Amino acid sequence: MTKYSLSAIFFIAFFVSSCGYNQVVLRGGGLDFNSIKFDETVPQNFKDQVSYFFNTGSSDSSQVNNHLDITSYSAKEYNIYAGNALRALEGEITLMLQVELRLNDSFVRKSFSSTKRYKSNELNPLAQNQMIKLLKESMQKEIIQQIIIEVSTLEMWGHVN
Repeated sequence: MTKYSLSAIFFIAFFVSSCGYNQVVLRGGGLDFNSIKFDETVPQNFKDQVSYFFNTGSSDSSQVNNHLDITSYSAKEYNIYAGNALRALEGEITLMLQVELRLNDSFVRKSFSSTKRYKSNELNPLAQNQMIKLLKESMQKEIIQQIIIEVSTLEMWGHVN
């Protein structure tokens, strides 16, 4: 093989392999809602995260009735005492909320929850509070992912029927 044919093969292989690559664009649920309503129990950081993943105020006339209502947000902490120590050995955080989802003709009311356990034998109470805060944020992201899956499933079944 000559230099010309090797360079042509390399150029063609490089050109063909690079054609399929695009910039990755992250978009949450892939759906615009006419309105997203929150209960007074929902904290502001969770409202911001939900608003980031789902667009509101769509002007598209093809979307007749798309609403998302998030209510009954609660984060409960439970300490687990064991052994002869005077303080808890583990802690458990449970985050729960209810979602009402209306997509065109479909209506779904679901409860979402996430539970995490953590070791509470940290000597620094500020570090333990920061760990609990980070756990709650990760649990909020898990619940948002669950909501996205539910929205995608409902949207998929709405387009199939």
